[in-house]
Amino acid sequence: MLRYAIATLAFFLFLQPGTGQQPSPDLILLNGKIFTSDSAHPYVQALAIRGERIVAVGSTKEIDALAGPQTRRIDLGGQVVIPGINDAHYHCDAEPNAFHLQFRGMDPTWSEVADQLAVAETKAPKKALIIGEIGPTALDDPQATGTSLDKLAPDHPVMLRTWSRHAAIVNRLGLAKLGVKEDESDPLGGRFLRLPDSAKLTGVAFEYAAFRFHRAMTSLASEPEALQQMRAFLSEATRLGITSVQGRSDASVC
Repeated sequence: MLRYAIATLAFFLFLQPGTGQQPSPDLILLNGKIFTSDSAHPYVQALAIRGERIVAVGSTKEIDALAGPQTRRIDLGGQVVIPGINDAHYHCDAEPNAFHLQFRGMDPTWSEVADQLAVAETKAPKKALIIGEIGPTALDDPQATGTSLDKLAPDHPVMLRTWSRHAAIVNRLGLAKLGVKEDESDPLGGRFLRLPDSAKLTGVAFEYAAFRFHRAMTSLASEPEALQQMRAFLSEATRLGITSVQGRSDASVC
């Protein structure tokens, strides 16, 4: 079912076509199934828009009658129209130019991580940052430590981050690139895993400790890189019907 998203809070108001003389709408949507969120009239066939406001909703016949010579018409052909979607939790971090690991899905095994790092070691430019997106399967593997990453990618800084952004694994070169000390203290609300009987980090971080990595990563991105990535995100969000976002405050790009 195709969702045709309209970015306006006015969507939540159910408005009947007016009887007084009003300027013609700029745009009308006809022959659709338009969600109003009004329990008495949850769906209508058509709506009219003037400027940035919905000025009327009703049947296709009623709304079509409001059109003027300059009104643009869109025939929805029975498609569904909903309000713009709100993404209530997004980590809008940026990153510098990096080599990205290519996994088959969102939850690769540690074996797949190792295989892709072997490929990256031969293909990534010298000393280039390597980034991989992982899920709980790789994160929970006993081999998932910065020491393992040191062995798999000895010549590159590496950061594996969960798609949720609430955990990350970084090797020794990665810690140095991000400016994180090997014995850095745990931040409030976060935790670094440490070597047994030692203050030295294993490279595994959770919550605000992982956010420490993300903030450092964002600081390495140039302004043009950050702007390009943010524009790409907003373009993709618009394509999916997302018209408002609540960004986490752990990255300076927000």
